[in-house]
Order: sequence, then C-alpha cells, then structure tokens
Amino acid sequence: MKSIIVLSFSLFILKVSGICINSTHLEINGRCLQFNNDVYLDWEGARRVCHDQGFSLASIQSSWESEQIADYVRRQANGTSSTFYWFGLHYQNSTWINDDGTFVNYFNWSPDFPDQYPYVLAYITDGKWITIDSSAEEAFLCSYSGFLDDTTTPGSTTSGKLTTISRSPTVCQPDDVKLNKRCYSFIENELSQKEAKAECAKIGKTLAVFDTLSQMNFITSYAQSQFETTVGSFWIGLERSSSSSPFYWQNEGVVIITNWFPGYPRSADCWTRSFEWKMENF
Repeated sequence: MKSIIVLSFSLFILKVSGICINSTHLEINGRCLQFNNDVYLDWEGARRVCHDQGFSLASIQSSWESEQIADYVRRQANGTSSTFYWFGLHYQNSTWINDDGTFVNYFNWSPDFPDQYPYVLAYITDGKWITIDSSAEEAFLCSYSGFLDDTTTPGSTTSGKLTTISRSPTVCQPDDVKLNKRCYSFIENELSQKEAKAECAKIGKTLAVFDTLSQMNFITSYAQSQFETTVGSFWIGLERSSSSSPFYWQNEGVVIITNWFPGYPRSADCWTRSFEWKMENF
C-alpha cells in the first residue's frame, strides 16, 4: 500500500481581511504583490524566482488594479534605475495567458503595441505595457494569495497528530494556513488515498483543492517546510472515477488549473511533489 502525506482543507466563510507575509508587499483584491528590483532578470529567471517562493509572476486584472500597482511600484522603485518590470502576461499557443492561471480580460497597451513579441513589460512611470522578447533583464513583480485573518478563533481538541474541530468546521483553526476562502491543514500521518480522504471527512474537510497556480505553488512550498519526512509528496483532492472520465475536485469544484508531471495523467488519484502532479491507483 502506498503511504502518502495528507493535506486537507475546508471552506472559510466568515468575514475576513487579507494579510500579506511582508509589510512591503501590496495587498490588492485578496492577493499580495512583491516588487523585486534588487536583481534584474530575464522573463524566465524572474518567473523562476517567483515560483521558487511559491508565488507567480503577477497578473493585472483591471484599470483600478493597474493604477494601484503603478503607484506601489513607483514608490518601491524610487531612487533606483528601474524603468520597466516583468509581470505574468505572455502570449502562448495563440492566446494571452497569465502566469498565475487567472483569466485575461484586461489590457493596458502603450501606443503601437502589442507587436510580434510574446512577453510583456510594464513601464514603472505610468504602468503602460509593451511587448518584447524574453531576454531583457528587468525588475519583476510576483504575487501570491493573501492570508486571511479570521475574526473568530475556534475551540479545538487534539488527538494524536489530527486536530478535531469542536465547533463549526467553516471556521479556520489556529494552525491552519489561510489562503483566499480556504483553510489548509497539514496532517503528518502517512496514509493511502482512501484512508486520507476518510480522515479528512471525519473533520469536515476534503483533500486539498486549488483555485490558482499561485495558491498551489505557495501551499506546496509551505508543505515542504512543514513536513519533517522523506516521503516528499502529499495527496490532493483531484480524482476521476475511471481512466475515461473527466477529473473533478472532491468539493465538486470545476477543474480550472492543471500542473501535470510529464507523462501524466494516466490513472485515477492524484498526489503532488515538487510543484507538479502525478497519479496512482489505490
């Protein structure tokens, strides 16, 4: 029997406020933005630095966001030689996509752009965008899902390594990682997928569900720091009933993002390690 670490989550529906992990980061619409100009990198290098932190290159999703981000970046870049910065928009397979997996429905092009190049820089002065090849070395903007500061702390009891919620499971526990409207609990018992799913159900949760790549990257990175084990992988809540059936999340959510390891998918139940997904039958 395969032994895999369990990662579980529950919905968090109380009124909450977002909190970034650093006071120099900008909180905007439930996301936190990190401006980096200590080192100048090409697009792939910038993306790698963001991903290594569990973040993504940032998306800019509205004119209001563009104005807020432009003001933040100007303040952060004050007194430096920075002119542009990378963010996550790029052209791939005949469509514009964001690095964090969010839908592209806003553009802020400078005159005469976009042209033939697939990567996008933003001016620090006015926030307008230009296209360019990926080799330019510039500052860059990362983003991640903001933590949530719950206004109510639930009572709880602990049994072994599993925490049992003594009140509504819609309230996050103190040790949970809170991202957007989800609470992620890290459970170090090594179980099969069926056993892990059952343990989560006992405390009113499911195996982990992800809405965006930045959310998934952050939780995966955090899990690596929390699990004192050599197993190196944990179950997530993505599954299908047969090899010919579509995938679905255990909370019945629509599958918007995927992050398959090369050669996958090929069976029924999913687990993750090193930010990419694999599958096994159990």
